[in-house]
Amino acid sequence: MALTYLAAQALKPRKGDYMVGDGSGLYLRVYSSGRKIWINRKKVGGKFTSTTLGAEIEH
Repeated sequence: MALTYLAAQALKPRKGDYMVGDGSGLYLRVYSSGRKIWINRKKVGGKFTSTTLGAEIEH
């Protein structure tokens, strides 16, 4: 499932941090503070690597 703008905005903070993925390596990490960070995860050499792409912009 692709993460749409509306779906990303609807994600609310929980007691602990969590990540929601789109199925192709793109994740949105939601912190308990409400901050949201885009992350790209891929498998390289049998290990997962993560690259932070940036913060969610609030309007």
